[in-house]
Amino acid sequence: MTCPICKKEISETAQFCPICGANIKENIINDAESNIAAQTPPKTIVNNSIQLDNTIQPTEKLQTQSITTFTTNENNINNKKNNKILLILIIIVIAVIVTFTLTRNEKKENTSNTTTTNENKKCYISTISYIFNESEDLLIDITELFNWTTKKVYQTAIIKKGVAKVGDPVQLVGLDKEIVNTTIESIKINNNEVTSAKAGDKIEIKLKDIDDSLLEDNQSIIKPNSYKLNKYFEGTLHLFTKEEGGRHTEIYTNFRPQIQFRTSDVDCKYRSYGIVGILTLLNETQKAEPGTDVNISAELINNTVINVGDTFTIIEGGKPIGQGKVTKVIE
Repeated sequence: MTCPICKKEISETAQFCPICGANIKENIINDAESNIAAQTPPKTIVNNSIQLDNTIQPTEKLQTQSITTFTTNENNINNKKNNKILLILIIIVIAVIVTFTLTRNEKKENTSNTTTTNENKKCYISTISYIFNESEDLLIDITELFNWTTKKVYQTAIIKKGVAKVGDPVQLVGLDKEIVNTTIESIKINNNEVTSAKAGDKIEIKLKDIDDSLLEDNQSIIKPNSYKLNKYFEGTLHLFTKEEGGRHTEIYTNFRPQIQFRTSDVDCKYRSYGIVGILTLLNETQKAEPGTDVNISAELINNTVINVGDTFTIIEGGKPIGQGKVTKVIE
């Protein structure tokens, strides 16, 4: 074999080179390791690959972090947009509620103002207002102009003519019912019992042996045999304008309002009722506009006390729409 250092031929069993003195075994081992290293891939490549792997891993992590950050930012942007939309919707809802509330309050104020105006407005013609006369025979109209009493034994009414006294004999008449003879048992004015009352007084009256269930609106209490009952009459009629609380449109022949007799100041805000009647326009009149005067004849479906000179009010839907005066009673 040869010395690995000086390349001289030496004995196979020699441990040291006799020429250069090199350690033969140690050099042989080093050469063998060098050969093995030369046959295997270089460590630098492995190391480079390792280093490459090490450089790739942080890049992937960076990309993952970037994607996560982008997704988070996008979610934040979407959340902000959603919050803005929600805020806008809340503002719109609040605006709608406020507008609705203000409009409702304005309507209430307008309604209250209209009601106040109507309460202060009287739809009547002063030249034909009914005149109460206490010197004539007793005539009391049972009317719905006032509320029923709580005890249910007194009937509200207005004395239109004469003087009513406790104990006086009277008759209950009207509405095609049988005439009932009775006496006045008690009279109240403003919840105070009195012995008498005169024309124009608003009273609560109790008749002897007459239950209040037998009494009806538009009946009359009269001095016995002092007045006749009729269904037919002629008269003049003034139709209220729209501003006075009347109709907006004209009326024609065969118009069927309710008629209430011996009315004075007609209150626009009060819903009253009378006896149903059929009107006929006279003098070849085709129609009557609101605010005009017209001559009419009328037929009632029930009889009642009618006198020449009595005022009457025509009512539609509980609302007075005109007032007139009886000029002729047709028997």
